[in-house]
Amino acid sequence: MKNTEWSTWGQEESEKGKKFYCPKCNHNLKGERYCPSCNLKITYSGEIPQNNKNIENQVASGIRKERYARNHGALAATAIIILGIVIAVLTKSTIGFWISGVIAFFIYQKMANKF
Repeated sequence: MKNTEWSTWGQEESEKGKKFYCPKCNHNLKGERYCPSCNLKITYSGEIPQNNKNIENQVASGIRKERYARNHGALAATAIIILGIVIAVLTKSTIGFWISGVIAFFIYQKMANKF
């Protein structure tokens, strides 16, 4: 299946007489986003990608996701430990507490290492 995407910048520069060639197969390009000969994705020199996000926004978004996951992991782990304490008190046995502690540990680790 051939891609039919075009680079506006590549087309404009090609119409002005600038020559572009595929770096893989040396096919003469006229603004195609993918080489019609070998299907290599083409990024033209001087072209600014339109779908790039600001690096600062990407970093901030990643930090927010990581904090969110860690906070929810800690919240889930705390809730399970409290449940374990309640089970231990009701059953007059410490097995519920130990089991909930192990489960809480693994939940926290999974959520904290999600990103």
